[in-house]
Amino acid sequence: SFGVTQTTRRRIFLPKKNGGTMSSYSKVDSYQSRAGLESEATALNIRTNLEDQVLADEQVEGIRTRRTLAAAAGGFLLLSLAMFSSSSPAFLGGTKKAEKEEEEKAHTGSWCAADPKYTKHTLKALVDAPVASLLKSKDLKGERKFEASDVITKDGSFYAICDSSWAILKIDESLPLLSSLNSHLGEPSSLDGGDPSQESGFEAIFEDHTNGQMYVVREAVDVSDKAEQDDDKTPPMEGGLAAVTDHPAYHAIILKVNLNPPPPEPSLYAPAAVVPTEEDFTVEDECPSQIEFDGDSKGFEGAIAVRGADGDLYMLGLCEGNNCKEGKKGKDKGHGKVVVMKRVQSADFPGDAVPGYDCFWQTVVVLDLPREAHFQDYSAIALNQRTKTVAITSQENSQVWVGTLTTGADGEFDPAAASFEKDGTVYDFPRNSECKVQYCNVEGIHWVDTGDEGDEAPQVLVAVSDKMKGHGKQPFECLDKDQSFHLFAIP
Repeated sequence: SFGVTQTTRRRIFLPKKNGGTMSSYSKVDSYQSRAGLESEATALNIRTNLEDQVLADEQVEGIRTRRTLAAAAGGFLLLSLAMFSSSSPAFLGGTKKAEKEEEEKAHTGSWCAADPKYTKHTLKALVDAPVASLLKSKDLKGERKFEASDVITKDGSFYAICDSSWAILKIDESLPLLSSLNSHLGEPSSLDGGDPSQESGFEAIFEDHTNGQMYVVREAVDVSDKAEQDDDKTPPMEGGLAAVTDHPAYHAIILKVNLNPPPPEPSLYAPAAVVPTEEDFTVEDECPSQIEFDGDSKGFEGAIAVRGADGDLYMLGLCEGNNCKEGKKGKDKGHGKVVVMKRVQSADFPGDAVPGYDCFWQTVVVLDLPREAHFQDYSAIALNQRTKTVAITSQENSQVWVGTLTTGADGEFDPAAASFEKDGTVYDFPRNSECKVQYCNVEGIHWVDTGDEGDEAPQVLVAVSDKMKGHGKQPFECLDKDQSFHLFAIP
């Protein structure tokens, strides 16, 4: 006889109904009953019931196991995603992507240390001078930002413009700090009493070396409302950079600028209060370009002038975007364009004229830049006529292409024969100690002098830099060199 004395969990092997054996951990009641088993049938029933209970337990355990594994898999998936997010560009807020883009920039990252001819490929920085360090407080005229966009040399001074200001900076070539030799010509906030909320959009300044006449170029302005206005009542600054009608027409505007001569000494007949000041300048006329741009942000970024063999003055406008376009086509590297134009009267070419203007700069020919100037954008152009040497910069690449313009001298220029020769050299603006771009915003360039007669090309360039882009659009390394004048030596 057996009594029920304990319940234990132990490994048991039971015959399966379809043959073979099955095993499981299950609760097995060990019956030790004093009365004993009444019959073999009773024992068989106990065994059968026990087998069914084992199968049921296994099913329950299987469900629990699967749930446990699913939960573990879910946790593993979340953990994997978290780990993935810490190393994948798509989940890093662009960190890895930004690093990759930085590496892909021309001559950055490990390139500096690896290039055995680094000094031959890189301009030598001679001077960096922030604009604010050159002017006395009274000469700042309330300006706190200097988005410098182009520069030329004239009579021992640098003349520079800013796309946010209507004034012209006049800075002595020696770049003296806080000096009375430096001045701010005109009123930064407006021109001829125009709307002070409008920015100038000045992007290029150039000189006709045959007579000293100066010109300033507004990059791209919507002139679609000009035909409806009275020209006599419209000052040159009217018309903003943004669209002014539902059918905008963006053209560069070229201003013919006259600098006033230095004032005479005050006298009984000309007291100081009525004597014109040297800081004043006037706009003689304004003429649009015939070429029309896609919008207000990718027009002319630089310009030079050269007198043709035919006696006409030609303006060469450098398009900021490749193919003179915005968007994807504008970023198609190696398709830089220079538009050759001459000033004509609208009455002589009524079919090409821009409505509302008596004059315009007629397109004569469009010149291709060599593919070796493989830039994402183009920010400035300079010409040394003695050697016909051209310098063209890229803000995005922080580089300058130095080459040759055939017939590129006053009295020789021929639009039909002119071309940029394919034997130029690309130089880097100096990188910082980590081989990152630091001259991020070079927007103006000019040859400081003509060089010695024996030189194949001049050796020193002056440049100006725009303000660093905020809101994370540019890395912090760009701050140190922004809003400044620079001098560079060609290696």
